[in-house]
Amino acid sequence: MDIGSGYSLSACTLAQDVSYSGPQPLAPLVGILEAQKVIIIGASITEAAFETDNVVNANVAAHAAALGFTGTVVSYAQAGDRIAQGIEQAAAAKLDHAASEGSNLYIAHIGGNNVSAHRPYPGGEPEFTNQYTTLLANITATDKIVPLPLTKRLYGIGEAGYPANPNDVDNADPNTDQYGSLPYNENAIYPLIDIYAPDWRAVGQVPYVDPYGFIERHPDLLTSDGIHGAGHAFARYVLSKVAARALGQGAQDSRAGKTLMYRFSVGASPTTAIAPINNIIAYANGAGYPVFTGAQFLDGSVDGHSVLRMGTFNNGGSGAGADAFSRIADSRFHDVDMLSNYIYVQGSNVLRITIGGLAVGDTVTATAVAGHSAAWDARSGDLTLNEGEVLTLNPQSDAASNQVVFQPVTVPASGEINFDLAVSAGATYGLLSGLGLDFS
Repeated sequence: MDIGSGYSLSACTLAQDVSYSGPQPLAPLVGILEAQKVIIIGASITEAAFETDNVVNANVAAHAAALGFTGTVVSYAQAGDRIAQGIEQAAAAKLDHAASEGSNLYIAHIGGNNVSAHRPYPGGEPEFTNQYTTLLANITATDKIVPLPLTKRLYGIGEAGYPANPNDVDNADPNTDQYGSLPYNENAIYPLIDIYAPDWRAVGQVPYVDPYGFIERHPDLLTSDGIHGAGHAFARYVLSKVAARALGQGAQDSRAGKTLMYRFSVGASPTTAIAPINNIIAYANGAGYPVFTGAQFLDGSVDGHSVLRMGTFNNGGSGAGADAFSRIADSRFHDVDMLSNYIYVQGSNVLRITIGGLAVGDTVTATAVAGHSAAWDARSGDLTLNEGEVLTLNPQSDAASNQVVFQPVTVPASGEINFDLAVSAGATYGLLSGLGLDFS
């Protein structure tokens, strides 16, 4: 069945990027993308992601709009706040946005500071549950809410003796999850989602938007305190997953017949923008939120589940733009911005780009391109797909083409495909300007 969301819908099964299942396609939700105001409630993690004081970061707002949110995103998150202060945030938001009451959407990520003060579970649980209940009841009396589970918090990671100290949370040891935020999610937040926002969790599964799992998959986003640091990557994750659920997109819905395209350049990661050709801008050192959740397909529809992860590369530069068109057979890559920019590796450095959140079993045909300059030499990269086929991407002045096309591959159980870019033998630089993934 096609609901115009960007996917053909099929049965959902356990996926790499979310952990829920069900025999029936997800039904789209009304009033989510159409909400007049999208109001963010939270503490420091959320403030760093969205900002505060009834505004939101401009790059985050642009991401929301590209995902299909038609209203204004505003944030009331305040560093240090607990659930009691989250109730106050929501009350202030209700006053500020009374004119659109009944058409607003709240997204709440609050309670981590309660956990820090009272852990391990069940420390502070009665207060946690009672106050969280009040928060949800107050909001849902008039508006919709997406209650978010707490992120995974790697307590103790900055202390001597970690991870062997009592109550340390070690991402490599699931037995230590009991000392962190997980039991508060499972015993307080999940049941309250079922009561106040049942569309956001399948029975017996983790919620459709799962910040805990996001950090568990990307712990290197965190700073030395094991709690903060995900920044705009967290905002992109939350908004993309909310959009996916609103559109009725299941994590295992096939992308057959769809195309994802990416262009790459070096720069400030938060300025990355999704569009029919997704503009991935990344710091060369792999820092600064190198995880990009959400995309648009080439036809302009939304993909709320795909996740692109950038590794480290040496730098970027500019090429010849339209001058490279004659060397690239696939006209979909005749994009001046794409072919005017590139990222590169040199020496022994290898760049890994991982694209995850894909439907297991889909077939993917990958195409890669690089820009061109008539004066270039010693610029040739070996690009490897899924540790298998290796193709040489050669944009040098003496090369016949700046384009390579891989043999089709099947998305494995991980839901991920990987590209590794290295310098070809005898060359100095390996370049990449764009990738395209055709699904069948």
